[in-house]
Amino acid sequence: MGRIGHSGKILKGETDNDKFGVQGDFKTALDGMLTQAMAKKEADAATAKIKSMVENVPINLMLADTGLVLRYLNPSALKTFKTVEQYLPVPANRILGQSIDIFHKNPNTIRKILSDPRNLPHVDMIQLWPETLSLNVAATYDNNNNYIGPMVSWTVETEKLATEQKARRLAEQEAAQAK
Repeated sequence: MGRIGHSGKILKGETDNDKFGVQGDFKTALDGMLTQAMAKKEADAATAKIKSMVENVPINLMLADTGLVLRYLNPSALKTFKTVEQYLPVPANRILGQSIDIFHKNPNTIRKILSDPRNLPHVDMIQLWPETLSLNVAATYDNNNNYIGPMVSWTVETEKLATEQKARRLAEQEAAQAK
């Protein structure tokens, strides 16, 4: 295999410069290309690992851009949205690309919070019709530390809150009966 035949392997970071027997400026350039190719290969592996974690985590995750348009939903979020779909203004599979305003009665209040990363992290409970959602919002940043939008993890808390309320009522009744 000649030098040109090795170009694909160089770009994939699957070879080293010893196979070519080159010297001087070309060797220096080839070393740089190999270093960059290896760094890209490592970065791609790290990205794949993180993507797999986000896609498979059993937590609902959403990401919006700075215009507060939803740009990412992990599979868990989509699955959970389908369970409350009857309360959504759009079908669960059409949430992506929508403004977060669809979830809020007064979107200006939440927009003020989410538009400035200094307001984050932010924890809140919201009503989605009869459902109560617990939200945890964090800022996300690009490689240059520029704010790229909020990331939200969320859970449907309606049943948990109802159970806690029932337990409080029972405890109060027992305390009253004990008196």
